[in-house]
Amino acid sequence: VCEHALWTYFYTSVLKTLGTGRGAEETERLFLMQAEIYNLDLLFRAKAFFSPQLTPEDLKKLLIPVYGVLSAKNMNALADTRGLDEFLKLYNAGRAGQVYGARSADPADASEVSETRALYRAAQKLLHFSSTPQTVLAALLCLANLERSNIINVIEGVRYGLSPEQISAFLKY
Repeated sequence: VCEHALWTYFYTSVLKTLGTGRGAEETERLFLMQAEIYNLDLLFRAKAFFSPQLTPEDLKKLLIPVYGVLSAKNMNALADTRGLDEFLKLYNAGRAGQVYGARSADPADASEVSETRALYRAAQKLLHFSSTPQTVLAALLCLANLERSNIINVIEGVRYGLSPEQISAFLKY
């Protein structure tokens, strides 16, 4: 509950302070993508590991109420699914699957990384081609956070004795 309140405050505050103009639109798109990926990952994990315990109403309360590629209606439909199989079917057939790539229930498949890779590509593109300082800074901070996550994944992969190929499947680049 505290994490939800913090992220909701963060994203709503940031989106309110961006202003208008092309740079603001690019920066807003980056932040909306981050929030949406957070929501999608939360729903996937809830359906995979806590499906009987968390009701769709519980999940809807945990979603950050900002939307980018997916509308509130689409996100709520994903929350309303009755299990992981139904979630994956709706996810892969809908806009989320088109934009972020297909997901799989296979634990050996790092398909959830594809969402973050889409964010990585978007941030990298903005870093190289944006002409507004606020967008470049937001993209740089996003990329730094993703690289930190990659370092953690490499360390954990080595710790658990994974092969380099297995580790690279979890890298967000």
